[in-house]
Amino acid sequence: MKWFWGSLLIIIGLIFLGINTNYLSPSQIADIARFWPLLLVIWGVSLVFARTKYGWIITFLVFFASLSFICMATFGQINYKFNKLVTTTQTHTFSRSDTTVKKAKITINTGAIELNLKTDPNTLIKGGLTSNYLEPELKIDKTSNDQANISLNTTTKWNKWSNWPSGKNTLDVKIAEKIPVDLTVNAGASQINLDLSKAIIEKITLNAGATEINVKLGNTIQNNAKIQISTGASNIKFTIPKDIGVRFKNDSPVTGMQLNNYKNIGNKIYESPDYSSKSKKIEINSSSGASSVEIKTK
Repeated sequence: MKWFWGSLLIIIGLIFLGINTNYLSPSQIADIARFWPLLLVIWGVSLVFARTKYGWIITFLVFFASLSFICMATFGQINYKFNKLVTTTQTHTFSRSDTTVKKAKITINTGAIELNLKTDPNTLIKGGLTSNYLEPELKIDKTSNDQANISLNTTTKWNKWSNWPSGKNTLDVKIAEKIPVDLTVNAGASQINLDLSKAIIEKITLNAGATEINVKLGNTIQNNAKIQISTGASNIKFTIPKDIGVRFKNDSPVTGMQLNNYKNIGNKIYESPDYSSKSKKIEINSSSGASSVEIKTK
């Protein structure tokens, strides 16, 4: 019995650790929860072999094999074939256009994924999700002042008889280019590539786990636009036009900063060269884990 309760505490502890460090996404937690019958297997093995000489070894091996199986099924990069269970990767597309929208508030909620985001002058939002167990869910609510509140979520569509969660998830998105945009991205451990060089950005909020982030901004960004980044251990890179003044505030234990002669004005705040003379200014706030930050101009 002590093996069962000990194993249960270890599993629960690892799950909460993954949640607190933003390493586990909601979809991955749902995947892990489907393996709860393995707890009964471990419990049964610990009872059967409780009084045998090598019972603890057998129980440990079963526990280790179960934990390895869960990890491989949830995070594995290989395709599985198990009693006719075959992994199939599909690309699910989505698209919405509306020429009457004057402003968009876009929220993307996803788990561990590669997110590639660009702009398109002929759409409100469109793209595709490539995965073997995730599907996109797009919701748009239009307000009375012609603002579109857009929510793009990745949802788990796991069929135990036909596909097994594995492999890489890639989400490609194109957003409106001709209207102001407030963009929020909530993701797990990810690679996030945002090419917003032609976007009319008012605000960007990035919340993610251990992440590699590449953000490219253009002169179309709104004056006094704010960018808020909150991540786990990350590598963050910005490309910003030289005509824009940048104020960068660091509230994180950054292990390396490349800020191109930015001036430290105190309280962990840095300003780009000739900041006060720039006609357009933006603010970047970082509250990430141990990270490296690079801001380069073009």
